[in-house]
Amino acid sequence: AKVKDAALRRIRIAAENTFAHNALDLYTDCPSRERAGWLCDSFFTGRAEYFLTGKTSVEDAFLENFRLYRCNGELPKGALPMCYPADIQPYTDGGKWIPQWNLWYILEVCEYLSYRKPNADKELYKNSIYGILKLLAKYENQSGLLQGLPGWNFVEWSTANEWVQDINYPTNFLYSRALFATAKLYSDESLLKKSINIRETCVVESFDGEVFIDNAITGKDGEVHNTRNCSEAGQYYAMLFGELDLNSPQYSKLIEYLHNSFSSFDAKDRTFVPVNAFIGLYLRLWLLMELGERKLLAQNLKDFFAAMVNATST
Repeated sequence: AKVKDAALRRIRIAAENTFAHNALDLYTDCPSRERAGWLCDSFFTGRAEYFLTGKTSVEDAFLENFRLYRCNGELPKGALPMCYPADIQPYTDGGKWIPQWNLWYILEVCEYLSYRKPNADKELYKNSIYGILKLLAKYENQSGLLQGLPGWNFVEWSTANEWVQDINYPTNFLYSRALFATAKLYSDESLLKKSINIRETCVVESFDGEVFIDNAITGKDGEVHNTRNCSEAGQYYAMLFGELDLNSPQYSKLIEYLHNSFSSFDAKDRTFVPVNAFIGLYLRLWLLMELGERKLLAQNLKDFFAAMVNATST
């Protein structure tokens, strides 16, 4: 459809340019910088490819690379690399795989097989998906939440990424959604029950009556206690994946903060960090789409992307 708003039209054209630069034969982060197809990035690029072209040619190849990956001991059994085939680094330095990006792989594959490529053989992806879930299940605590995850834990490029231990609620909301997507794709009732339990536990444990807290840590008493760390990105993980009734009065302040981009949020005794470009901003844009906030979405797009477009046309 033709975009009437001139600024949005330029953004649309720039988006097409950027996609073309980064999707010649494989999704890349930046073609002049690294030859790498990153998970999580690809969740959004896969949507973009199908929206712009009606096809999945590049995503087919991208996902096949990860599906065919075979671990030779460089990562924990079941883990997928953070990007592949460009970057495989030893796990011995304490990281080099991203648990959250493995969960985004599951979300992308489930969406790809359900909507963009429904005739593809879903059994081809089952081992990779269940391998990830089997690995992560080792880190579930008594409540079913992931706790003490190894690797390079990544929520977004902000201070929120310093709050990933011991229990990170954005990660657990994401985990719940990955379990739910897998349960739907493979008709797995046990995963559906686990997903619901994790989601409901996250809401109860992390919502402080106004916003969602990012993490809990083990104290000297050996008990797990919520911090007062609160990221804007964390709110979007909860709102997208928490199955919240956002019309409920208990979330009225949260919706108010959403509408004003959290500019009026008074952190008080909390440590608060605003959203960064990736992944938080993209979660915000996605959420605004889901809520039908078209005017606010359009303004956010212009506020963030217009200067880039005017400078580089990308």
